[in-house]
Parts: sequence; C-alpha cells; structure tokens
Amino acid sequence: MSTLNMNLCWICKKNEIDSREHIFKKSLLGKTKNFYHVPLSEKPIVTIQGPGSNKMKYKANICAVCNNQLTQGFDMAYDKLYVWFKSKIVKPRIKNILTMNLSQVFGENYKSTLEDFYCYCAKSLGCRIIDAGILLPEDFPNPLTKENLRTLSISLCLTRPFGYKGGQVESFVNILGKGDLLGYLQEEGDEVRVLKAIWWENIGFLQISYWLGYKPNALFGNELNDNEVVYKIVNTKMDLKKVMKKMRNIL
Repeated sequence: MSTLNMNLCWICKKNEIDSREHIFKKSLLGKTKNFYHVPLSEKPIVTIQGPGSNKMKYKANICAVCNNQLTQGFDMAYDKLYVWFKSKIVKPRIKNILTMNLSQVFGENYKSTLEDFYCYCAKSLGCRIIDAGILLPEDFPNPLTKENLRTLSISLCLTRPFGYKGGQVESFVNILGKGDLLGYLQEEGDEVRVLKAIWWENIGFLQISYWLGYKPNALFGNELNDNEVVYKIVNTKMDLKKVMKKMRNIL
C-alpha cells in the first residue's frame, strides 16, 4: 500500500474500500451484554453498547468481501483462544504460569489453525496502523496470501492491566483493552510509513502482544508458534502503567 489516498482494500488490493473492521471482534462483543472497554486514560470504564457500536470500529479501510467472507476462518481461530482462556479463568485469582496445550486450544490441526490465528492478528494490526493514518511496511504480512506472515510474532502473557474499579465489572474477563500503537517510523514526503511496530490487547488478564519486525520480549512471553505443542503463559503481575513503560523502553 503505497499511498493513504488509495481506495482499494489493503488486503486483496482489488476491491474498493467499503467495510469497517471491528476494534474488538464482533463475535466476542456479542457473547454477553456485560462487556466493558477501558480507555488508556483516567476515564472511567465504558460499557460497550452492542457489537454494532461505531465506537468499536475503525474507519473503512478494507472491503466487505475480505472482512465478511475471506477472513472468517481467521476470526474463528481467535475465538478458539478466547473460549479456552475464559474456561481457565473463573475467579480473579490466577496461577503464576498457565500452561496451554495448542492441540486442546486449536484442535487436532492446531498448526493450520494457529496460522489462521496469525492471519487474524495481521488483519487486526494492519487495520489499526492504517486507521492511524500511517503507511504499512512494504513487507507487511498479507492475511490472504500469507506472504511475509512471519514478519509478525505474537506472544501471550498474563497481566493485571486495569485493576478492579470498585466492583463495577461483574466478570473481570469481560474487560477489553487495546494498548498504544508504538513504532519506528520513516517519513516519505508528506506521508509516514511504519517500519517496525509493537501493539497489544487485553481480554481481562490475558495480554496478546503483537511484534512486527521485533523479537518478542520474554517478559511478555515467548513467541507463540507450533515448534512445541505446549506453550507457557507467564504471569507478569504488571499493571497498565508498568506494561506501557516496559513496552516503550523496548523501542
């Protein structure tokens, strides 16, 4: 994607832009009426008013075919991780290390489903970068072709990013958050391109960290891959301020 003025979907590069990606997955938002979004500020917790809320969508930067048809399998892979995680967290007390068996989370064909999960993450990160008015790297991973997919690494860890906010939240796992988009930028005339980026999101205690062009920092978990069937999710015990400070220090 060489210019921000293009009207073509950044994923397929063929269809015109006519769809808005959800900041948080629509299916996840629709699972309960008690989801909450915690802005990265001192503002109070915000109740999400349904999965169709415009506040929960990026500006249009992809096509409906890619968003609603071609990438649905990737969304399902993300759902599998969420369902597994929620089944493990039933109280606001968690172990120092949570062991995840990939075959139990993603199924017998976990290698293929894990790749689909990476494709979902590439789609999510790409929409986030473009929404910020920034050009994608030339070698940004394409969710459809899976080209350059391994320029993106994902890691998982446990954190306590938001606190408990005086009992406003019925179930802590229903708190959602997105971290700052951090990156190494390069000016190209009147436009700016990101060369490397770090981003993260939170589902309750679970933090999913995105590392584009960076090796994952072990403090936030090792790279999630299919080299071993068992993945250890370490509890960092960090709150939001500590997470943000550590992430910024990596750049």
